[in-house]
Amino acid sequence: MAVAHLVFIPLMAQGHLIPAVDTALLLATHGALCTIVATPATVARVCTHRRLGPAVRLEAVLEEKSGELAFPRMRQVFMLNNTNAIVRRAVRSNLAMFLPPGWARAREERMEGYVKSYLDVSWAPIVSRDFSLLFNRKLLF
Repeated sequence: MAVAHLVFIPLMAQGHLIPAVDTALLLATHGALCTIVATPATVARVCTHRRLGPAVRLEAVLEEKSGELAFPRMRQVFMLNNTNAIVRRAVRSNLAMFLPPGWARAREERMEGYVKSYLDVSWAPIVSRDFSLLFNRKLLF
């Protein structure tokens, strides 16, 4: 399915940039890809807003960066910690009212998956090698 890509070009007059950024953030939380054209004079304000969200783009960047880690188990820990931080900040901030229903729960389920994957990647080789056993994390829970 194609993702909508919206380009915002706010006017230079006062009062146009912030609504454009807020609208882009709202649309991005619903899956649209948004680009804001900024000038050197307005880029600082856009960067300030970019720290708040959208979480959707931030998650994509985290997935990309986690792939660069040398050890697979560190990827799981990296994703767990950062996903937890995103969920906490989003739920506690004003961004929570723009998030779709079930957004936080979906991220919590993802975090559970990161914990399970960490167990698989970290313990399976050790248990298999040292005890000549097939590691099955389902038996742990």
